[in-house]
Amino acid sequence: MDWTISLPRLGSLTAATLGDPSVTVAVIDGPVDLEHPGFAGSSLRAVEGDPRIACAMDNSMACQHGTVVAGVVSASRDSGAPGLAPGCPAIIRPIFAEGTGAGGVIPEVTVDDLVAALRDVLNAGARIVNLSLGLADSALEAHPALTAAFDEAQRRGVLLIAAGGNQGYVGPVPLFAHPWVLPVVGCDAHGSPLPDATLGPSVGRYGLMAPGLQVTSLKAGGGTRHMTGSSVAAPFVAGAAALLWSLVPGATARQVLDALRYAPARRGGIVPPLMDAEASLARLRQQGVV
Repeated sequence: MDWTISLPRLGSLTAATLGDPSVTVAVIDGPVDLEHPGFAGSSLRAVEGDPRIACAMDNSMACQHGTVVAGVVSASRDSGAPGLAPGCPAIIRPIFAEGTGAGGVIPEVTVDDLVAALRDVLNAGARIVNLSLGLADSALEAHPALTAAFDEAQRRGVLLIAAGGNQGYVGPVPLFAHPWVLPVVGCDAHGSPLPDATLGPSVGRYGLMAPGLQVTSLKAGGGTRHMTGSSVAAPFVAGAAALLWSLVPGATARQVLDALRYAPARRGGIVPPLMDAEASLARLRQQGVV
């Protein structure tokens, strides 16, 4: 079993289900290579009226990034990508423009862009939202409009899984201070945070670590590629949430979020614990949720 599945103890969950069609995962990211054979049998759709779901340029960083992230959640299990929950429908809401971003660096987005994207996927029926992106307005500042959007997701019972960032910053991060946002730190095969991971009190309190080093997923244009960072770690947690909700359909959003955050290791400091999917599932079942 690949370490990206064994380390966060996802194996028994993926063996039990491909994901339930009632659990929709939204990926706010770049467009996706829908022609990739690794998505055969998966249900990927755009929000109503959005023509940008498919890549116009397979070699753009936006397309490569979106395809890798979507592949962690939605690729078929025999594709070479993790493909954690291919049975769960995915809403692809592109937010990165193709043709932007130089040197292999994914472009950042504005708060207004992100608020609009969140509104779109909430209205489209998402139950889990993956946010593998950075804010051009600075993630180190408070943004009332974004806080209001997070509040709306909480009211609707929609989980928000966010990449923690790769700036090597240590300190308070207002973006992740909202208790409904689960920030994800990328880790290596030994469960240690990546050297450039963004860490801080809110990340340690509310977040998780998940595989983020040289993760194999789908490459836009065909085949597979490796990617490192919190962007590829976040969809492991989003995919785990989809599997938990598929296996325990009676759980509320709060129960799934609390189960994800539960870890046998004690929380404390600026580094979050490693995700333990089996412990999360056991936690839900111990609470009598079915």
